[in-house]
Amino acid sequence: MQGAEGQRRRLLIFGTTAMSERMHFYLDRYADFDCVGFVVDRQHRACDTHLGLPVHDYEDLVDTCPPMDHDVFVAVGYSQGNRGREAIYGRLEAGGYQVASFFAPSAAINVDELGTGTVVLDNATVGPCCSIGRGVFVGPNTVAGHHIRVGDFAYISSSVTLLGGCSIGKRVFLGGGVIVKDGLSIADDTFIGMGSVVTRSIEVPGVYVGHPARLVRKF
Repeated sequence: MQGAEGQRRRLLIFGTTAMSERMHFYLDRYADFDCVGFVVDRQHRACDTHLGLPVHDYEDLVDTCPPMDHDVFVAVGYSQGNRGREAIYGRLEAGGYQVASFFAPSAAINVDELGTGTVVLDNATVGPCCSIGRGVFVGPNTVAGHHIRVGDFAYISSSVTLLGGCSIGKRVFLGGGVIVKDGLSIADDTFIGMGSVVTRSIEVPGVYVGHPARLVRKF
């Protein structure tokens, strides 16, 4: 992303976990940003540098890295049912920061609506007439067909298949290799285990596994 005078925007990465290292790899090589550091909450900071870049306390961020000069990328996984990521986005946006998105060069994205802070990784395909919410993560080799709606802060792992007309709720987690039959809907805050096949719409949030996917624990 270019600044007002054509300068590349400075980018901070929120988190110092394996997810942040993974996303730093992509952002450093393919994104139109200058990665200048990492951010964590003070209570979680275990080091002063990470991957050779400074680690900043979130509590001091507005003073050390003001929002007019920096964007932030949220490199946090699906802990706390994706509510952790949602809370971080809210805090950053309330502080005036623009939350950055990333789309791998090999991804094919043909959506009508695409929210901020979205990630689409290698060889993922999102078909036409789709709507992707804020803070959505789409893993590599995932295929999302046409007329699909994905709610805010959903986490779609690698090699997931979403057939046409699906509706995926907010904060839904879809494990690796999940298949969702066409025209179905999945309730907010639902967790679908790896390799499961969803053959009926899910209205009760909980943990679902198997082929066909069955409820094993309610939330």
